Amino acid sequence: MHRLVEAGRISHYYAQNNNRQERKRELELERKRYEEQKIKLKKEAERRKKAQEMSSSEALQLMRDSNNEYQVSRMLMTLRTLIANIVNDPGVKMYRRIRQANKHVQSELLRYPGGEDFLLAIGFRLKRIKVDDKEPDPKLVLKKKILLFYNTFAPHELPKVDVQRVVDFFAGGKEEDLWDRLRKKYGKSEEDLPDTFEDDKNGQLFYVLDEPPVNERGRWQRWFDDLKAVKELIRSR
Repeated sequence: MHRLVEAGRISHYYAQNNNRQERKRELELERKRYEEQKIKLKKEAERRKKAQEMSSSEALQLMRDSNNEYQVSRMLMTLRTLIANIVNDPGVKMYRRIRQANKHVQSELLRYPGGEDFLLAIGFRLKRIKVDDKEPDPKLVLKKKILLFYNTFAPHELPKVDVQRVVDFFAGGKEEDLWDRLRKKYGKSEEDLPDTFEDDKNGQLFYVLDEPPVNERGRWQRWFDDLKAVKELIRSR
């Protein structure tokens, strides 16, 4: 009986020891995976930062150096469509926002070396945008815009404004009149509102090309001229 008890104790000891060793190995593997992921993310961040500092010509050369002729032709075909849409309608946000998970963009551009780098080089930035499939309440949207407008351009006057009354009066077809009045009074309007979708941790990843305020004519024109130059660069190659 004594021997059986002793044998049981020994068996229990070795089982516990094996469990500790197994847990130790699992923790070591987790640590290695964490370190590898951290190194990978650091390299990606460094590459993206470098790409943002490239000229469009340098980014195009990177695409050519990193891919074969067939791959480059597919990338350029996609880029031509993306850039042409923006140049033709620069005020349309839909054209200046490319969903990272878009299957066509992934298969024709992003999966190849240099594809993302080119987007970053011409001004796109990776941001998270919360996408809501439900149709937004127009009054709620207008209210948020008005609050954002005053908080951004005239915070000292916000306490004097009955925002809900303004919303009730202008919502439903009079919004343009509201923005015209605000432009006359403050020199700013709806198109000058900052993009509030950046850094939404619950959103989806998009490549976003921000448009400068149209009332800053010099800055906007330089931005648009650069886009047209990019369009010509990839058209002629």
